[in-house]
Amino acid sequence: MPLAAPRIPIQNQILAALPTKKYKDLLSSLQPVSLSLNQVLYEAGEPVRHVYFPNSAMISMIAFREDGARSLEVGVIGNEGMVGTSAFLGGHTALNQALVQLAGSALRVRVDVLRDAVEGGGPLHKLLHGYAHVALTQATRSAVCNRFHNLEQRLARWLLITHDHAKSDTFPMTHQFMATLLGARRVDVTMAAKALLKVGLISYHRGRMTVINRQGLEDASCDCYRIVRDEIDRLHGD
Repeated sequence: MPLAAPRIPIQNQILAALPTKKYKDLLSSLQPVSLSLNQVLYEAGEPVRHVYFPNSAMISMIAFREDGARSLEVGVIGNEGMVGTSAFLGGHTALNQALVQLAGSALRVRVDVLRDAVEGGGPLHKLLHGYAHVALTQATRSAVCNRFHNLEQRLARWLLITHDHAKSDTFPMTHQFMATLLGARRVDVTMAAKALLKVGLISYHRGRMTVINRQGLEDASCDCYRIVRDEIDRLHGD
């Protein structure tokens, strides 16, 4: 029996796939939350007390250099996954900063409730185990992308990911925020964005990005986008 909880609108694909009867305690413990743009859910090294299942929000996982002077996005989580995978894997602290990139809704639950729900295996354990593989694939491709692909390719990949989660052609975005996520200088990100704009793939006005030519953006991106997208589709297709 699929999840049917009228008091909570469920868009998260992991929760929506759960049998209601088996996970009654977990589902009744879910707390709806509204996440705002640039909200920090937790910093690297902080205890993880709640995990988040995004509905419409999108969260970026940000790694910082030791001195805090540079940062880099190493993962993106939308309604296909869960924020706080390290807690499922037995960790007690956050590996990276969790930063809300697109405002929206989510459902959160205490870590101890989640651990009780996955004890002994079952559908939730299988789904989260599969999602942990997706997160690992993201981190791996992020390393490859940042080392071997140029900034224009990386920006195109990142815009495609954001476009997927925004469910809209237009979403809020600043050049400074893009620079923070891509680990690049703002001036370089501006030049890369201008290159995509010049060939008619995107437009940008007053902090709002619009995807004009989705197929062209996919052609401009590296293969890292499709590799991770295929893993997500495989997880939820199964």
